[in-house]
Amino acid sequence: MSEAQTQLDALHARITKLEELIESQVTPRFDDVQDEHKLLAARMNEYQGRVEERVRELADRATHELYETLVNQGIETYGRLLDQFRPEIRKIATQEFVTGLTKKVLVTRTASQADLKEGVPVFVL
Repeated sequence: MSEAQTQLDALHARITKLEELIESQVTPRFDDVQDEHKLLAARMNEYQGRVEERVRELADRATHELYETLVNQGIETYGRLLDQFRPEIRKIATQEFVTGLTKKVLVTRTASQADLKEGVPVFVL
């Protein structure tokens, strides 16, 4: 190797060492720190958005499942109650129908002009 090459290598080594020293001694500028904070805030906002979306999905699913469970239980309960009371309802309905057929019902009609002149109410049995 030539002497010029050796001096050039030594100079390159010194420049590299100086760059390392400068790098270790330089404090970051405010803009650099602010940029890092902006990136961190953007990541935090993105993460918060994902968390809120996941919570919303879980709440919607839980609400839907709860509503579906309540509706199904209501239908089952109504069916059981109806099965229990159906014979009683039939008895009552049949008894009232038969009683209604055996009773005489008082029926009224609108009075005609002649009835109004006589002043006698008309009842049909």
